[in-house]
Amino acid sequence: MILGQFRKKATQVTVNTLDHPIDNDEIMKRESVKCRFENLQPSRPGNPMYYKADNIILLGNQK
Repeated sequence: MILGQFRKKATQVTVNTLDHPIDNDEIMKRESVKCRFENLQPSRPGNPMYYKADNIILLGNQK
């Protein structure tokens, strides 16, 4: 386990559609969310913490 200054704080993914199966408020309530992204790409060159995707798809039986 890596702690302290080496711990990754967050990764942000912006989804380019208005038809989301889950919103940010619901994601924050859960301990984990299993999903995949369609066409995931870096949105800020040189900064590996920001991405954009065309769609988010929940995996398994999550609602």
